This record gives sequence, structure tokens and C-alpha cells, in this order.
Amino acid sequence: MAPAKKTFVISRPAVAGDAASRIAEIHLAAMDSNPLLHAQFPTSSSLAALQTFLESHTAIQLLVAASGTGGGGVLVAQDPQQHDQGWPPMVVGFAKWDSPSSSSHHREDVVKLETGDLQQQVEGCRREFLDGYAALAEEAKKRVFGDEGCYHLSFVCIDPVYQGQGAGKQLTQAVLNMAAADGLPVYLESTEVAVPMYERLGFKAVGSFEMKIPRRGGGRDSRPKEEEEEEEAEIYREVCMVWRSD
Repeated sequence: MAPAKKTFVISRPAVAGDAASRIAEIHLAAMDSNPLLHAQFPTSSSLAALQTFLESHTAIQLLVAASGTGGGGVLVAQDPQQHDQGWPPMVVGFAKWDSPSSSSHHREDVVKLETGDLQQQVEGCRREFLDGYAALAEEAKKRVFGDEGCYHLSFVCIDPVYQGQGAGKQLTQAVLNMAAADGLPVYLESTEVAVPMYERLGFKAVGSFEMKIPRRGGGRDSRPKEEEEEEEAEIYREVCMVWRSD
């Protein structure tokens, strides 16, 4: 039976409190099934270091958004039923995006995610898969937009316990509303499994890119090295999608 749909509270999180920590926790939990994450951060220690980095990185993003010096930011979805039961509403998901004004006011201390810059701050990550992905994603976006401004929806992550209940759709719709108010399109790179949700929201596929990554949990045997590497690799693919208001 499919989970029941809910109406979540969508808002910008407060700078104070544990929002950054919770967002980092959700990020790793939601992305655990993504093979690219484990190619880039292949050990438990590198994942733990990534979570520490994400918490710090998110805290800076919240400060930048609160200062009003950038157009991008972070939205969270909270479960109102917990408030009805006497508990503080829990953050169950988040969305992060960049917009033209946020990139023009980019803080030097905000390290771009999924690039080799992370190697200096997250011990044990594999730069070839960070830089490889970043280059492919940047090239794909340039093919679609060139120098045209847009909102770039970089992450929509939901706590696995709450997936399928509508939080991702509601977070995405909130970003679409802001983009429509600014008269800008929205661009994102989607995993293949998430494409149907974005299509229902009006996104259209405009391209894709793929890269070869190590298969998670792949082992070596007595075959020649070339055959081992081919057997242990898999093709990771993302779909480029665009939303434009009517």
C-alpha cells in the first residue's frame, strides 16, 4: 500500500537550532541508494566526514540566505502532525537551489558541492568522480541554457521514512513558485527514478549525461585486470530537465 499523502509545512529554516545538522543527516540517508555517492565517498569514514562537511556547509548557506545577499537558498519540509502531538515539528526533507543573484554574490567560503574542492575538506573522497561529475553536469547545463539565467535546483532530499508522502513534490513546487515570480526557468539534473515526479510537475527532459563509476560492493577475482575493471564498473546516468512557467 502506498503511503498516505500529507500536507507539509514548507519554510526557510532558522539559522539557529539544529536545522543544518538535520539537513546533513537527511542528505546522506536519502542519497544512500545513489551509486554515485558511494563512488565519490567509498568508505564509512569518508561518508562520516562528508556529513560533518555538509552540516558546516549548510550552516553557511543559511547564514548567506538570511543576510539577503544571495537569491538561492534552502527550504525545509516539516511534519505538522508532530506539532499536533505536542512535539516540535521535525524536518523531514529539504530543497537547495541557486539562482542568478546567488551566484553573483557567491561567498568564497562556500565550497561548491560535488567538485574536487571537497577533497581538501573531506578525507577519503575520490576526486576523479567528483570532478568528472561536475564537468559533465556543467557542460550539460551550458548546452541547455548557455548564458541564460535560471534557477538551478541542486538537491531535493527526503528522509526515507517520509518518502512517497508528497514532501518532495511540495518542496519542488515552492521553488517553482519563486522562479515563476522572478520570471525564470528552473533546471535540474534528475536520477532516472525521480524523472516521473518532475514530469508530473511540468518539467521536460532536454538531455542527459552518463559516466562510468565503480559498482558498489564489487569485488575482484582471478580474471585479467581489464576484465575485472569492466565487470566492476557500471554506467551512472542523469537526466537534464527544465521547467518553464506558462
